[in-house]
Amino acid sequence: MTTNRINNFNHLLSEIDTRLAAVRGSTVEAAADGYELAGAIDLLKRFLISGNYQNLDEGINRLTRVFERRGRADREWGKSSLARLRTLGEEMTKLDRDVALEGDGASLNLPQGATTSLVDATGCDVLIIAAMYEPELSTFLRRLSDVEQLVGGTDSLLPDLTYYRGKLKRSQEGSIAARSLSVVAVFQDRTGMVDCSILVTAAARFFRPALVAMTGVCAGRGKAGVRLCDLVVPSQIFTYDTGKYTEGGFQPEPLWVETAEGICRRIIATGESILEQLSREIQAAYEGNVYVPKIHTQVMACGSAVVDREDIFESIGDANRKVVGLDMESYAVLRALKLYSPRTPAFVVKSVMDLGRKKRDRVKSQAAFWAASFLARFIAQEFESIQRKPIPVAQVPIDPEQ
Repeated sequence: MTTNRINNFNHLLSEIDTRLAAVRGSTVEAAADGYELAGAIDLLKRFLISGNYQNLDEGINRLTRVFERRGRADREWGKSSLARLRTLGEEMTKLDRDVALEGDGASLNLPQGATTSLVDATGCDVLIIAAMYEPELSTFLRRLSDVEQLVGGTDSLLPDLTYYRGKLKRSQEGSIAARSLSVVAVFQDRTGMVDCSILVTAAARFFRPALVAMTGVCAGRGKAGVRLCDLVVPSQIFTYDTGKYTEGGFQPEPLWVETAEGICRRIIATGESILEQLSREIQAAYEGNVYVPKIHTQVMACGSAVVDREDIFESIGDANRKVVGLDMESYAVLRALKLYSPRTPAFVVKSVMDLGRKKRDRVKSQAAFWAASFLARFIAQEFESIQRKPIPVAQVPIDPEQ
């Protein structure tokens, strides 16, 4: 009976996820529902591990909002299903979770190969940020070994946050470099710069990483020669939706951040060869031709809205001819680190899933694959050259008369 409650909860949650994901409205409505749904599922999975009823309440509230935007049949089905989900959650006990954790954790619906713990362990070499778990973070986690899922303690800087620890294998060349790097990976409940900046700041303070990077997908600017699955590793990022509204209309006043020059130089110097290595490995495995993405290191535009109109994207590009990509979080990553820990290097690697119009998820998984694969290989190869360097201790001359 103990594991039945958890299994029933997971089964019902899966049915709800499938039903909400299957019915789509407009592109913008689908994107909004997708963000709400992903955040709700994550909160309810956290509840399974921690037993925090705030997560249960908030997760069900988010699902309720999505169902309310659907037709009558879906609303009625959702009302009864969410009532059953709440009942299962409220009847669940600590014993249920303890018994599940004593096994392989499968009944808690963890990622394959992952374990879970409620113990916070601080410190890491690399901190990885993703806007969403699926497919952006989940794809990167497959590049790690010994992946462990953890939940931040209620008295920590990351209360109830689900995060992942793992190891990134490095090249065996050279005797100085460590065989692996310790990696912590986190993802946002909601997309956008506000959640991203808070998450980056809290995670950087808690884990004290030597390097921070964001992986994920973005829109690309076709007029700048960008193609689907190309990589955008911006040297500069600006906000396109900051400014002033006047009688004459909106006057943009962009805010800018820059990626450290050292990282940009290494991307330019090694990026092409890394992509060629990856493409050869894929071709050898699948015996087929593989499109090798190009790397664009110019300017990324960042804002708070999903852009699904080419004319809007091009108007942003007209403001700066070097714009090659557009997303909703990149500015926040670099700005948060600049304010909180300016010596901690940070950069963004995103792959193009659409060209800013007629948004579809057709190549989203492929784009996430290229971003995660490139980022993992680049960090493993270049960590020594781009990590935060310790401050040298000043040599103070000794007064011989003292």
